[in-house]
Amino acid sequence: MAGGRTFFGHPWGLATLFGTEMWERFSWYGMRAILATFFAPLVVGWLAAGDRWHLGFGAAAVGMALGLIQYVWGGRSLRGVGERPGLRLSPGERRRFGRLAGLGTGVAVVALGWWALTGTLTIDRLTIVITVIILAVPIAYFAYILMGGHHLTEDERDRMKAYIWLFIAAAVFWMIYDLAPTKLLFFAQHHTDLSLFGIQIQAATTQSFNPLFIMIFVPVFAALWVRLGTRVSTPQKFGFALVMVGLSFVAMAIAAALAIVAGVALFMFTRRLRVLMAEHYHAEAIL
Repeated sequence: MAGGRTFFGHPWGLATLFGTEMWERFSWYGMRAILATFFAPLVVGWLAAGDRWHLGFGAAAVGMALGLIQYVWGGRSLRGVGERPGLRLSPGERRRFGRLAGLGTGVAVVALGWWALTGTLTIDRLTIVITVIILAVPIAYFAYILMGGHHLTEDERDRMKAYIWLFIAAAVFWMIYDLAPTKLLFFAQHHTDLSLFGIQIQAATTQSFNPLFIMIFVPVFAALWVRLGTRVSTPQKFGFALVMVGLSFVAMAIAAALAIVAGVALFMFTRRLRVLMAEHYHAEAIL
């Protein structure tokens, strides 16, 4: 083998082992999920084209069913690891949680029922209420943790205060980023020339660009974070992510202006640039 062909400096016979090692380094679990998110918009978008929505939803249902079967079947290999929490509630804590959960569910059902009977319940108003609840829950949680005793040390309290800012940064990032399957998808559908290298594609196909660029840039950012080591902290990475997603919407603002003037926006400008500028956060999440 010493005088034969080599594969990245390794004997050719070890090429399979080399490829397997690299695949595992990029997270086998994460890569499978990314591959699924890459192919799903392609398949579902193609099936749903031409008002064949039943085929699109049917394909999604089949995919989720297969994923559930694989989860249950593959769970046997875990041999019970992770099935039970390490710190379980005491019987008294479980009873208290059950009472609070039951009370909260009952109040929600009664409130929604009364609201519906008044005839003022609408989707828009319900969305506003849910949004307020989503904002109030973390505020109440962090206030409960920081203002209560809970046997926290001063160092733990300081860490929790620092985490609040990371929590807010992550919430803002994903609030903006997850506009991709909603507002930005509609922008691609109605205001974008969906011609890729002369091939007409579906608007849903643009959703596959995100996982595609994740697969491309994960190795790049994985190597970058390892190389930088502790010289770049987690808060700095969060800050960089927020700056990049903000700049990406500057690019989208320019694309929207082009769409208003010219009727349609340049495809590669509106979608590809935004994905490129945001992918580093996914590399960090997969790591």
